[in-house]
Amino acid sequence: MSAAQNPLKFAWLEVTGLCNEFCDHCYADSSPKGTNGTMTMQDWTRTIDQLAAMGAEDVQFIGGEPTLYPHLRELITHAHGAGLSVEVFSNLTHIRGHLWETFKECGVKLATS
Repeated sequence: MSAAQNPLKFAWLEVTGLCNEFCDHCYADSSPKGTNGTMTMQDWTRTIDQLAAMGAEDVQFIGGEPTLYPHLRELITHAHGAGLSVEVFSNLTHIRGHLWETFKECGVKLATS
């Protein structure tokens, strides 16, 4: 089956390995010692654009704790503007007011562990 017959519908975007917790069950071994990796904000927006062009419908921002990523608001807004449904997988311990506003404005769904 070709990609055109079975298009990508969903993608996880692991924007950071940084986390404010030390959870034993963490699949990514994230912690306060984690980093934001090597991808720039422009790399992420290009990836989002490519996903939208491929017909993806949904993205989930994950980490670490994605709310610690300094450009999460911009990435959410960009994904929403590209027509993607957005979900954020968070431990819910670090969400600040400006992020709640972005979540509301962009219809962001939340997932938590």
